[in-house]
Amino acid sequence: MKKQIFALFGLLNVVCVAFAEEGNRHKFSYDVFSNGKDIGDVRVYMEDIQNGGFHIIEQTEIQTDGLWKKSSISSMKTEQFSRDGDFIHSDSKVFDGRSAHWLWVDAKNQNTDVFYAEVNKLSEDELTGLGNVFSSVSLSASQLMLQSQSLFKKRIINFQGTRYPQKSFDTTLANFPRYSSGQQGDTLRVIRILDTENLAINTYNIEMVGLKKLVVHSKKIDCEVYVLQSDEKEVLELWIARNEKDMPHFVQIKGQEKGDAYQIILKP
Repeated sequence: MKKQIFALFGLLNVVCVAFAEEGNRHKFSYDVFSNGKDIGDVRVYMEDIQNGGFHIIEQTEIQTDGLWKKSSISSMKTEQFSRDGDFIHSDSKVFDGRSAHWLWVDAKNQNTDVFYAEVNKLSEDELTGLGNVFSSVSLSASQLMLQSQSLFKKRIINFQGTRYPQKSFDTTLANFPRYSSGQQGDTLRVIRILDTENLAINTYNIEMVGLKKLVVHSKKIDCEVYVLQSDEKEVLELWIARNEKDMPHFVQIKGQEKGDAYQIILKP
């Protein structure tokens, strides 16, 4: 369940978002629900970069029930895309208070290289530094990556890697709103989504339900609704809208994982 939530927003699931603009950065904030219970938050930032491309930054905080007490799992992911919307690379980190996991995907060359590294037995200073980076709302995507990598690279264990052929996927889930907005009519029937947190490529058949209204915190929002189905994955229901700046974004993502219903929804 935890991995699915991070992958979807990181990744990334979403229900409703508050919009803010800081220069060329757009912010969307979400609540995360599991079986109707509020278990965390997601912040999503979209920012333009000088070459005409853009970053999508996701910061997630999830509360889980342990045997004796509640624990917190933090996730931070940065994805970079070209001017044309092609995936370039992603940097994902998940931290559970004791150990951390670093996942890097790079598609700059002929192939897509995927790397995974684990860091454990973090010192108090490292724990503090990592917590500060994960909770930062002011750093750019490049600054977040540099600061977090400086904490990780000296302590890497269990390093693994793999490679995918070029053009073996279409986009990531975080970029689905922009990707789908660039498709003509009902031509979007099948999509191969790169899961940058579980290091997998998932193929989905797409049903375009059409335009529906969703009431979020007493506000009616017109959304394009997509249903993604796969033989290997649970059904995903994606609700997408455009804000006043014409930025396509998730309003809601709904699905199930091992019998648990989850929802990510835009905040007021």
